[in-house]
Amino acid sequence: MKSEAPPGPPSHKKRVSWHKRRTFEISNAGHFDELDAGANPEEPATSSERVGSVNDVTTVNGSMKGHPYDAHAEELSVGQMVRIRNLSGVAWVMWISGDMMGVELEGPYGNCDGYYETAGERYFKTPKNCAYFCAQDQCDLVYDIQAAPRFRYRSHDLNIGDVVMISKQMGVGVVRHSSSQLIGVTLNAPVGTSDGQYEGQRYFQTKAKCAHFCHPAHVKKIDAEELLKKLNETVERLQEIEQDLTRLQTKS
Repeated sequence: MKSEAPPGPPSHKKRVSWHKRRTFEISNAGHFDELDAGANPEEPATSSERVGSVNDVTTVNGSMKGHPYDAHAEELSVGQMVRIRNLSGVAWVMWISGDMMGVELEGPYGNCDGYYETAGERYFKTPKNCAYFCAQDQCDLVYDIQAAPRFRYRSHDLNIGDVVMISKQMGVGVVRHSSSQLIGVTLNAPVGTSDGQYEGQRYFQTKAKCAHFCHPAHVKKIDAEELLKKLNETVERLQEIEQDLTRLQTKS
């Protein structure tokens, strides 16, 4: 009788890597900008508008908390969310060596994609111009780690699949890409400005000039009820025209 092999060690279920989870969090540009947005959603606020101090805890727009960074009293570490002086949005620390650091930015406000030209090394990978290398003392604020801000800060309710009115010239389109600062839509006619690519990054694929990208404030969402009402009105009008044509043909 064949003996059974002794049971082996319990299998190990591999967890999703930190890098992959991070990619889901901030892989696309445009999710943090509204933290620093002023009255005009396309213009960053001044420092006095975006930061206030309440009981020694710095708040941004009264919501996201953090504290001023003191290079002499605190050491930064990979994974922290910080603000870099003179750069928009929030940065994610990806690399630290000595007094230098490399960060991933939420928008294309940097000057590389994670390749540090001075050292001739690649330390991480981001979309084009979404990385920045600088001295640690260029950090002026360290944010408290919280849930991904794109789930908490959103200036619109546009989602993939929504129908939106763009302009009289372009008409309506269907949302194919949605972030806090960028909306990409597909159009039925070649009256757009793209084929699904925006500033060197491809978000989706469509025919030439059948896509358009813009700030969410520049489009108007068409509710399903309103869209159905307009569709019914169009159908009724077509039926009336068909009846008129039938009567004219009968008389003739």
